[in-house]
Amino acid sequence: MGFLTTITIRNDDLGQIEKHPDEFMKNLLQAINENEGGEIPCGYSCNAAIVQKSKHADDWAVYLHAGNTVTHMSSFSEESVKFARVNPKFYKEMVDYLYDQSKSLKAWFKRVFNIF
Repeated sequence: MGFLTTITIRNDDLGQIEKHPDEFMKNLLQAINENEGGEIPCGYSCNAAIVQKSKHADDWAVYLHAGNTVTHMSSFSEESVKFARVNPKFYKEMVDYLYDQSKSLKAWFKRVFNIF
């Protein structure tokens, strides 16, 4: 097994990606190869996409789209801990949403498949 990289494209910047496809691919591949994660510039957009740090295929990861961002939700993730420190109120909202969705999924799964 290899590594996987999660990419979120901001649709508002599709026009810039279409006008500058070579720049977008160069920046995207550089971000993936350097495995730093972060925002990808393209044309006049400084954040046409967000690249998450690559994870080994055996690792499990949960990402949450909220607001205008995507965050790796893990107490072991440097990104997650940094985000929580910078914006604790918003991060708490994301954790609460994740918790509520997990409870709903578990209840649905139990009802449909009689497991749990």
